Amino acid sequence: MVDGPRGRSAGLVLAIFATVFIATGRGSAAVTRELENGEACAFPIDFNGKLEHDCVSWNNEEWCQDSTGLWGKCKPSSGGVAMASAKGTGVVINEVLARGSKGQEDFVELFNTGDETVDLTGWTLRDSQKKSDDDDDEEEDKGPFVFGAEGCADSAAIAPGAHLLLTRDENCSFSFGLGKKKDEVVLSDADGNVVDQISWKKGEALKGISMGRLPNGQGAFQKSEPTPGEANGQVSVEKLKGELPDGADVTDSCCKKIKKMGFESNLPVIVIDTKCQEVKDEPKIRTELCTCSDELDYADWAGVEIRGSSSARDHKKKGMAVKLWNATGHNQEFSLLGMPKDEDWVLYGPETDRSIGLRNFLAYNISRSMDRYATRTKFVEVFLQDECNLRTRGGELSMKDYHGVYLLEEKIKRHNKRVDICKHNATKDITGGYIFKHDNDNIDNGDVVFPIKKRFDSKDPMPMVMIYPKGTKEELKAETNFLEEYLNGFERALKSKDFADPERGYEKFIEVDTFIDNFLAVEITKNPDSYRGSTYMRKDCGKKVEMGPMWDYNEAFGMCCGYPIVGYMNAGESGPGTSGGSAISENGWRFNICEDPGRCVRDPQDGISHWFVRLWEDPAYRKKVADRWQELRKGPLSNDQVNANFDEAMTELRPAAIRNYNRWKEEIGSAHFRSTKDQWEHEAKKLRDWTIGRMEWMDTELAKQQFYTHSRG
Repeated sequence: MVDGPRGRSAGLVLAIFATVFIATGRGSAAVTRELENGEACAFPIDFNGKLEHDCVSWNNEEWCQDSTGLWGKCKPSSGGVAMASAKGTGVVINEVLARGSKGQEDFVELFNTGDETVDLTGWTLRDSQKKSDDDDDEEEDKGPFVFGAEGCADSAAIAPGAHLLLTRDENCSFSFGLGKKKDEVVLSDADGNVVDQISWKKGEALKGISMGRLPNGQGAFQKSEPTPGEANGQVSVEKLKGELPDGADVTDSCCKKIKKMGFESNLPVIVIDTKCQEVKDEPKIRTELCTCSDELDYADWAGVEIRGSSSARDHKKKGMAVKLWNATGHNQEFSLLGMPKDEDWVLYGPETDRSIGLRNFLAYNISRSMDRYATRTKFVEVFLQDECNLRTRGGELSMKDYHGVYLLEEKIKRHNKRVDICKHNATKDITGGYIFKHDNDNIDNGDVVFPIKKRFDSKDPMPMVMIYPKGTKEELKAETNFLEEYLNGFERALKSKDFADPERGYEKFIEVDTFIDNFLAVEITKNPDSYRGSTYMRKDCGKKVEMGPMWDYNEAFGMCCGYPIVGYMNAGESGPGTSGGSAISENGWRFNICEDPGRCVRDPQDGISHWFVRLWEDPAYRKKVADRWQELRKGPLSNDQVNANFDEAMTELRPAAIRNYNRWKEEIGSAHFRSTKDQWEHEAKKLRDWTIGRMEWMDTELAKQQFYTHSRG
């Protein structure tokens, strides 16, 4: 046994710095903590003048005492939705039913695990979760239930080994509504000390299924058969399957697998078992995929393939496209990690972006801060079981399977929770229900491509790729003809001397506000691929063309130049030019960089940037851009808010990013840093400083455009 926090020097440190570690994670309660050798911790611990009922934190480790009073390190907590009794009374929340079925009332049940009757007078039971605005099925919080209040004297004491049942009632029990989506119930003593609590996440409160401690009174909370006032019992898998959506992890198998190997992360974890197959660039292979998170978890089949072009070619850590499947191989929608349900997902992961996905994450958040749709994202850690030799170790998960940090992203597609446009029906309305993109020369076999005029009078066509609706070139001939003519009309309007006229000019064809927001978002990032690659557009029924959503920003925010700017092989150095700055500098516009002669030498064509070059010639357009910028900088894109977003994302990502660096250090390279932690901190700080500097440069430049007052009417 190690002489840990009990030692003299350790005791001095603890007296100054120690804090109590309360297990609030998933799957365990503090009353069952163990030492590393498997011996049970002896609680309560007389620690720093207080009695503690969980392991205490010291030197970034957890410690407790055995039955003889010797200190030792605790086994890692597997988490749990409950916090142990902090007062040593033995009273715990034992079972909660948040959604009763027919004939069932929702209830909260307490249990006394001690050997003495406990007087609960003055104790409170409260619903502590603030209801969100979209929880329209939740009842208004009516305040805590106070034990021993007038008319409820019978419920003010609980005998040893007894259950105390509280139902939602106007008289002697709680009156607040238990949250069906996400909530927390807290039990406090008469002095206001938290004694116990239980929280549940979205999708965990199932109709007719409770959350109870197993074994009764002391174990971790699990999905249970409702047993009000009686000992708790396990619910059947068949009943769980009947209440959970298809694909749900009914037995928490994924989290148990991760817990068994001793891995802990503050990020959701995704495990992909390829059944000894290699993940390839088409076709998708059949895999088992499961998640472990604070949301309703998935455990079922999925089709997985490598995605990306240069990123897939140049990196060992491949991005992956994922399609959720059921047992028969059909597509299966699921609310993966709490995002709106769908079957199509992207795992972005290649190491071009040394910030481990922060560039894409921040770009999409910038778009959403403008109230524009951008793909939702979640940072995750991925385990990829893709080698047959894992069978020799019984198929168990290990760190040998660790594949690093990925950014789980929604795939761009038509959906009322994604790109919300009308469902296309050519016989009813040829004008809408379109998603298309310009993607330079990244054309895949089977893509339906239609050309439009490039740079007004150029004989060379500029390719557009149809994303939605799906079909063959022949099947979509009417649709491509319509869009080709529409976009050519826009090109002709831009070329016209009346291009700025509200009736005859460019405004006849485009939703200008979406072009402005997309322009500002792209220019903040100074993405070298923007305007020329992964440039998405959409057209709703009866409406004009809109820009967006944003996609593919792994080389943006000053990371590297990329095409088409000369100097691609020389860190983006390309001289000052009239547009100012290189592709990686904080100053200078991205949209007009190819207007400088001699700059875009290796790839002189720059996609649709000429649209914005022409729009910039309209003083009224420039003023609208400047006014919108001022509006955004006073709110969601202020320095304070952007810094706060950075802080939150970096704090969340830091531990996992360092693990990822260690996993892929040969590919990432860290010769100039003392540690992978130093490298991560350097990359994150560089990204933050560049972004703030870039926006401050735009402040100065756009302030010059705010004085146009001439009416075009």
